[in-house]
Amino acid sequence: MKRPKELSPEKMPDPWLFDSCHLLAELARVRELILRIPLHLDTFGPTDTALGAIAELEGRLRYLLALHTEGQRSWARRVEANAGAKKSPKVVRLNSEQAASRQRAAWIGGVGA
Repeated sequence: MKRPKELSPEKMPDPWLFDSCHLLAELARVRELILRIPLHLDTFGPTDTALGAIAELEGRLRYLLALHTEGQRSWARRVEANAGAKKSPKVVRLNSEQAASRQRAAWIGGVGA
């Protein structure tokens, strides 16, 4: 049997970058593995405890994912609302004399800098 790699906390993936669906599927797989353990008087307690822990972990994960998803949706709604509320920039038309004057000022400012 292959020994799993030991990861230090620095090498662990960011929890939000880890594939959440994969993690939930892995929890379901572990639950199924526990359910395959033959039940005897001495194995009932530990398997029941393990199943309860997995169910609690899955519930917490689903709750955190729902919070994260709602936060992302809230952020997207806020961005959309702000995008619609922004005023379009005011366009100022210059006549050729004003434009030439601004170009000279910019050029002189650039030379002195």
